[in-house]
Amino acid sequence: MSKVTLSGEKSFIRSLLSNLFALAMGLIVALVIGEIITRIFMPIFPGTFKLDKEGERLEISDVEPGAVYRQFSEEFDAITTITKDGYRAPEAKGNPDIVFIGDSFTYGQGLKDEDTFVMQYCSKVNLSCMNLGVPGLGTIEEVERLEKYLKESNVRPKKVYLVMLAMTGFLSAGNDLSDNLLSAKRRQDVLDNKREKIQPQGGIRDIANSAFKYSNLARVVKFNFFPVIKKLIVVEPEEDQLEKALKLTKEQLIKLDELSKQYQFEYQTILIHPVQDISRGTYRDTFKQIQSISPAPIVSSAEWLEKNPEQYYFAMDGHFNKAGSDKMVELLLSLDEVHR
Repeated sequence: MSKVTLSGEKSFIRSLLSNLFALAMGLIVALVIGEIITRIFMPIFPGTFKLDKEGERLEISDVEPGAVYRQFSEEFDAITTITKDGYRAPEAKGNPDIVFIGDSFTYGQGLKDEDTFVMQYCSKVNLSCMNLGVPGLGTIEEVERLEKYLKESNVRPKKVYLVMLAMTGFLSAGNDLSDNLLSAKRRQDVLDNKREKIQPQGGIRDIANSAFKYSNLARVVKFNFFPVIKKLIVVEPEEDQLEKALKLTKEQLIKLDELSKQYQFEYQTILIHPVQDISRGTYRDTFKQIQSISPAPIVSSAEWLEKNPEQYYFAMDGHFNKAGSDKMVELLLSLDEVHR
């Protein structure tokens, strides 16, 4: 190879590296400028916090007995009341007619007491209700929480609603299927005397969460485009993980069925879907697979939300907004009509 050719190749490589460096520096400068501009003109509050009436940060559990606090984020500011017995308002009058179990959707993440579908529904039908929903719980803990109340509080409801959040095409955080996997792993680690902290997420998801926490520009992108991003980018779970998650969930649905016979109550499982499960049209497969592991018929919320589903969920937070909660009330009332 001639010296001229070698010289030409080196010159090309230097030019390429120089251009790549200039491009990288340009992107960094653009991101810094974007961060500064959005912090000045479009500041977005990072995350969700509990505040007292004076706006001071509170470090308490979601169900601190007797607590009254504000759920505060960029998308909502919701007064939240916890009863003296440690569950979300409304407070049951005597023995509750209906008990709701579930996660943050049932609890009413981001919603004022009077806007949660539990309080709205129970007020409309004039029944005494207990909302045992707790953010972060999976089906395993939800059924255990119900069983504990049945045993220790002498609660004897006429009916129990299990409200599940599930999507079989994506085992995201908050999904009952992935929460059940995490719960089973934690319990196995306890049996195996393992003490290392379990990381429910990793890789790209950890990077994204860090970006949303520290970067206002990232939060602006999430606030404006997250529903579209979630619809377009879905990482399907590994087959063995999904199979295990379904098996764990099936065990809990069978346990609920057994509790209903033991304590003589009716029950109904209502399936809630993440917004992308509906917008992508994959909710049918989710419903089919959850129904296949249930000992009793389940009801899907998708048909109530499938027309422009994004209008029923908080864009960043992902939970039901007031419109979504109202739709759940319609669903519950329709079930009453069917069973009359």
